[in-house]
Amino acid sequence: GYDEHSTIPAYAEPLLVFSAPFQAGATAYRLSWGDGTAATDAGPSDTAADTTNAVSDRLAVEFAWSQPKFSNDVTTCVVTDDLLFGFDLRDPQSKAHRPSRGEFRCLDMQTGEILWSEPDFGQSSMIASGNRLLLFSDAGTVRRIEVSRDGAKEQAVAEVFPDHVCWTRPTFADGLLYLRGGEQFVCLDLSITTESGAQQSDAAPTLHLSDLPRHDIRSPFWLLNGEREHPFMPPEADELLRWYLTGLACVLLPGLLIPVVDRGWKSQSPDRQLTLLCGGVVPLALIATPLLNRWGTSMPGIHGAFVFTWPAGLFALLQVAVLASQRVTRHPGHRHHYWAARLWGGLFIAASLGYYLCLKHNGLPLEWVFLVGYVSALPVALWTARVALG
Repeated sequence: GYDEHSTIPAYAEPLLVFSAPFQAGATAYRLSWGDGTAATDAGPSDTAADTTNAVSDRLAVEFAWSQPKFSNDVTTCVVTDDLLFGFDLRDPQSKAHRPSRGEFRCLDMQTGEILWSEPDFGQSSMIASGNRLLLFSDAGTVRRIEVSRDGAKEQAVAEVFPDHVCWTRPTFADGLLYLRGGEQFVCLDLSITTESGAQQSDAAPTLHLSDLPRHDIRSPFWLLNGEREHPFMPPEADELLRWYLTGLACVLLPGLLIPVVDRGWKSQSPDRQLTLLCGGVVPLALIATPLLNRWGTSMPGIHGAFVFTWPAGLFALLQVAVLASQRVTRHPGHRHHYWAARLWGGLFIAASLGYYLCLKHNGLPLEWVFLVGYVSALPVALWTARVALG
């Protein structure tokens, strides 16, 4: 059910382990070889096909074990000391603002039993050297850990590419670790420090990770304070219903509160009432998403779920922009209507662009679809503006 299989199988004789991505699990097969009778019986052959058949007749493949909680996406697991190290991935994609969700796991190579798990490492490419592993995570962090059947002990950690998603495998040779991020290629000298911790003498000046150029990227994740469990999967019906009901609450709440606060509400024209109402919906829909995602977990139907009220604000802003434009056509001689229409139109375009960029940076592509909602919302907005203006 998932097309990508970019990891290399792990082999430690006689077991061959395939780890499929995104909750597909791992399967191990036991390989055994015959006594060569089939190859002898085949006799001399001048064709490659006959040779292939002769070899394949000698190979026996037997199912050994399966482990559903061991799924690697773009990183390959490694084997050392009869231990299998890899990742149980829950995300189908990495994010720029955080490591992949899941757990780094150690399995018994012979049985597939999970010996221990570590949730904080993130999906990592690995290099094994005895009981030491070098990990290069998709968040651009390098770790050196000491592993055993009982657990992992972190010996060193360094953030090399904190602002990139990194999927490339590291290369280690002669004490040098070669790493590639999204825009940079870096070589780390892991032999520069002695066992006592003293730095070795070097004719060339020593560069440090702090000397690398950095991108000053401030993530707008705080504007959402959450994300869907599987951001790239189509929303379920209950998820869309939750978004609709919370968005509807953002529309109804100002409609109930504004008349109470504003004593002159009833004397205002319908178009001014509608402008004031939509002006209250927009900020409420904007702040309701981060607030409910952080503090609304105890509310019925929201516990542990992602809430998304921004579309209500988008469509309310569309309504105000259309209403302001219609007001200009009804009162062409009023300059303040002219400039108000352009102000609301500019805010509408800026809000749409900001909405797109924020979701793009936070890796929420399916929520872009609500921009298409303008097409179906426009007839309602036009009709409402005409009714309000008489």
